[in-house]
Amino acid sequence: MKKLSLIIPTYKKPRSLGRMIESCRRCTNPQDTEWVVVVDDGSFVEVRDRYPGCKVVECGNGSGAGMAIWKGALVSEGEIIGVAGDAMELLTPDTDWKIWSALRNKAAICGLNDGMQQGRAHPFIPRDMWFGGLGYPPCYRHYYGDTEVYRIAKHHHAWIHLTAVPVKHHHEYPKSKGFDVDILEDVSAESKQMAKHDGEIFQRRMKWWEENGKPRMIPWHII
Repeated sequence: MKKLSLIIPTYKKPRSLGRMIESCRRCTNPQDTEWVVVVDDGSFVEVRDRYPGCKVVECGNGSGAGMAIWKGALVSEGEIIGVAGDAMELLTPDTDWKIWSALRNKAAICGLNDGMQQGRAHPFIPRDMWFGGLGYPPCYRHYYGDTEVYRIAKHHHAWIHLTAVPVKHHHEYPKSKGFDVDILEDVSAESKQMAKHDGEIFQRRMKWWEENGKPRMIPWHII
């Protein structure tokens, strides 16, 4: 069994996906880590042929992040399961060993440092806990990510902040002619507005959570 399964759902970000996979090759050991790329934009054959070292899974065309993540989880073989976006880049050598060492023989969860959530981004969860209900739900949408991280963290108090394992995000914005934009340095006005909207949703959902006894999962209609 592999120590770590890194699920990478992808949708129409070929350049960012290439950067992410290259960073996986630099920062993780393929003997210990499997890279599960879940293709959700109809380009399965192209991605499979371009990245032979990855386990490539087809998810249809536009099925959504939640379905893609769960398809990746179901074919994964690692002791620990984590999700990384196709617009992310690993920066730290031996990232897989650091994650596995932090969670080894522990009923805990750990997160990476994306410069914004400081050790709470992209939860990595032991396999039995993932399928026990702590993984991302099939209805997960990427713009509810902060809410999901919060849900996972609050449900299990043993959270390990891997602040020493930074990652970097990149995004391709069609309105900026498709150029990659580092969201830590250059965020468009449109993206700022989306972040503000998502933050308001996050606060309403968290208020509902606190008022209703911290349920296992927040109903998705409560926005």
